[in-house]
Amino acid sequence: METTVREISGVGRELDLALSQDDLSPYYDKAYRRAQERVQLKGFRKGKTPLNLIKKLYGNQLEGEVVESVVQEEFNKAMRERELRPIGPPSITKLGKNPEGGLDVTIAYEVLPEFELATYRGLTARRFVHDVTDDDVEHEVQQLRERFMSTAPADLVANDAHIVTIDLQKLD
Repeated sequence: METTVREISGVGRELDLALSQDDLSPYYDKAYRRAQERVQLKGFRKGKTPLNLIKKLYGNQLEGEVVESVVQEEFNKAMRERELRPIGPPSITKLGKNPEGGLDVTIAYEVLPEFELATYRGLTARRFVHDVTDDDVEHEVQQLRERFMSTAPADLVANDAHIVTIDLQKLD
């Protein structure tokens, strides 16, 4: 397996993976065995279906799963080895088979930008101080009460703080 990282932009990178057929075979074997455990075909007990029959019937489906798991695993492995921390999910920009039966994959991803922190010692900053009075606090509390209040029937005489619901009927 060969991996190379190319810098596309300040934060953009591409990872090229060249996987040989030998690199892929353990992944295919694992996928076929996992499918063998799940598949139940007529004439065979569950988990006892021959592998060549699994490959024939489900090979194309399993190939997609294998490619997905291989790419994810190898991408994570390459990031750990190079101590890179990608931001956001990677995307596959190129996927194809090579002449030897392996897989060529190009994965685009972005990393955190590298920068030098300028000198910040000795800088001055203004600090704003707000004077809060008891009236300000009382006003905010009253606003919150009005915003989150609920209505209930009352036996009292209505005033400005009440909500009145009436049925009006016009009489001749």
